[in-house]
Amino acid sequence: MQPTLFRSHALARTVRGSVALGLSLLAAACTTTPTSETPPPTHFAIKRQPKLQAGGHWNAMANNAAQTLVT
Repeated sequence: MQPTLFRSHALARTVRGSVALGLSLLAAACTTTPTSETPPPTHFAIKRQPKLQAGGHWNAMANNAAQTLVT
């Protein structure tokens, strides 16, 4: 009979299972998503088009400037 570290096969199986579990937990801990100070992106519902509102604002400003230059 060969000398073994573990006297019973059940103990050897338990140790191998524990080592496998520990290594898998270590691997899972190393692959988690790192946290960042950057906030996650959010998606807002589009209700109105701000570019068209800004265009209307500049059109009103241009009309006001034209009225000021004419008078």
